[in-house]
Amino acid sequence: MKKTLTFMTMMLMSTLTFAQIQKGAVQLGGSITYNEFENRFQESKLFQVLPQAGLFVSDNTSIGLSLGYSYQETPVNFGQSEVRQFLLGMYSRFHKTVSDKFYMFLQPAFTFGFNRFDGTHRDNFTINVAPGLMYFVSEKIALEMNVGELFYTNTNISGGLKSDNFGLSFDLSRISLGASIYLK
Repeated sequence: MKKTLTFMTMMLMSTLTFAQIQKGAVQLGGSITYNEFENRFQESKLFQVLPQAGLFVSDNTSIGLSLGYSYQETPVNFGQSEVRQFLLGMYSRFHKTVSDKFYMFLQPAFTFGFNRFDGTHRDNFTINVAPGLMYFVSEKIALEMNVGELFYTNTNISGGLKSDNFGLSFDLSRISLGASIYLK
């Protein structure tokens, strides 16, 4: 029993000693998302690039900003609807160490999207919470994956059109892949 307890204590200490992310570290990275949705009534395609920069305010907790671009294509009755948006957001991340190179995280975020094309405008804001996994392939580089999200989106389009959309999705249609560089 004493040997088992000593072994478990040493394993825990070694995991904590090799932590890759600490207070004061800077995260530079982002994600690329591609999503196709199709059913009997609707189909759409989404491509999004979202670079991010964050600062660790404590061990395993960061806050940051994102700036990106989104393109969505949806068929409508008489043609194709294309929406291009610039994105500006804020996020926080709460990391949980699984091993010395592997982390799980939860990322609440707020993103504002806007466009002004062809005399029309479209503004939307999204609040979401996304779980993710992160693996350090080297001391400073980590590969990341978000799978699913809980979200709410409010959209306002010129001419008084408004919509609210909310949902919970934890399937493979909501995967974001990314990479980050961690500077200490």
